[in-house]
Amino acid sequence: MAQSLAFILRDPLPPIRADVLTLFGTEMPRYGIEAALIGQGGGHAAAPGWRGGAQHAVGRSASRLASVMSPFWDAAGLVKAWRRGRPDALQVRDKIASGLLGRLVSAVTGVPFIYWMSFPIVEGFEVRRDDIGRHGRGLRWALHALRAAASRFVLYR
Repeated sequence: MAQSLAFILRDPLPPIRADVLTLFGTEMPRYGIEAALIGQGGGHAAAPGWRGGAQHAVGRSASRLASVMSPFWDAAGLVKAWRRGRPDALQVRDKIASGLLGRLVSAVTGVPFIYWMSFPIVEGFEVRRDDIGRHGRGLRWALHALRAAASRFVLYR
């Protein structure tokens, strides 16, 4: 029986990176896992020979509003993916706010949740906070400190 994965990713859709194309377009289908990719459109043509699952692009990755709107766009993409059928798992990669959304959806629906962190996001936020703090602790530092603390709570709790 085939398994399905709803996967919210940072990369623009359709995917163009070789690792994403290989993993989700070739290898996972070979093992009976269909991945519905959810994210923002990148404005480029689809790679030829895509054999992976559905792609749900909502919003544009190049938009000025992308950093603020992407969790809402990801929620809309998740609804679109869910209309095709309930996934066996929900995975989010490298998107903290969408990761929180995924945890909430998982808690409500009982669908297992996976967070994939490609790089140490929280530690990067903390380094940025400390760099800003070397020049004084004003509003800018406080906002970065809040982002680092909230990210640590959401991801490492």
